[in-house]
Amino acid sequence: MAAQLKIENGKAPEPSHLTPELKGFIDRVVVPILVKGYVEKLQNEKSVAESSENGASAPMNRTREAEVADDSD
Repeated sequence: MAAQLKIENGKAPEPSHLTPELKGFIDRVVVPILVKGYVEKLQNEKSVAESSENGASAPMNRTREAEVADDSD
């Protein structure tokens, strides 16, 4: 089946100004870097979520009122 251009609002899509070499560079270099960063961010968020589920951050969540109450004793 031949590739067809999608026409929106009665207008043909504008041709890409990217050269094939630039498209190749983006696919080989830029996209992998972006994906790696995204995966690392997800892993960090998952790690933080898991540690908070296990109560690892609970002692650090003292309120100012609790600190004042401790100081007044």
